[in-house]
Amino acid sequence: ASHVLTIDSTPPAADVTENGAVLGKTPLQLTVDNAAVAREPRRLTVSAPGFLPFTIVQGASDQSVRVAAALVPAPTATASAEPAQPTATRTTQPRVPASPPSTTKKGETKTPDSDIRLQR
Repeated sequence: ASHVLTIDSTPPAADVTENGAVLGKTPLQLTVDNAAVAREPRRLTVSAPGFLPFTIVQGASDQSVRVAAALVPAPTATASAEPAQPTATRTTQPRVPASPPSTTKKGETKTPDSDIRLQR
């Protein structure tokens, strides 16, 4: 008997390897022989450039199996021979847009933070 192993990944199109041999890219479906994996489970690796590898150890199963491999970004080296590439940053604090000064009567200017009146 056998079962189907479906491997998905984030990011998609990651390499799936077994003992150094490339089996394909995610999403990937493999037929797993239960008798063979009962003796020794299959060890598969999901990998993509810039991410840490994700290891799957698959044994026997009575039903189909789906694995969603969420790859984690690899830490960047602190001392690198290559120049650092700019990275995108995400700000978690909300930004409050600056309000332009509002003009009141006859050339007087009022800002939201103060009540300074200019006289001519």
